Amino acid sequence: GQFIVVDEDFDVPLIENSNFSIYPNPVSDELTVEIANKSTETLTIYDISGTIVYKQKLTKRSTELGLSSLSQGVYFLELGTKTEKFIKY
Repeated sequence: GQFIVVDEDFDVPLIENSNFSIYPNPVSDELTVEIANKSTETLTIYDISGTIVYKQKLTKRSTELGLSSLSQGVYFLELGTKTEKFIKY
């Protein structure tokens, strides 16, 4: 979702947006993550049991993640307050 935070000193709305997209899904080797804003966010990938299997700071709007070392299965990618499910085959 999108949140608007107002800085009380300047009354300027600051947009905090955790919207992102991932593709392809399902993925075999490289997963592309595109974020709506260009802030630095930490991306975390969890396996189905909730174990962290991948973590990276994103500094660009589009990032390719090399996931060839992950086993086949269902994973959850968390970025900001949003989580997306993807399948590795």
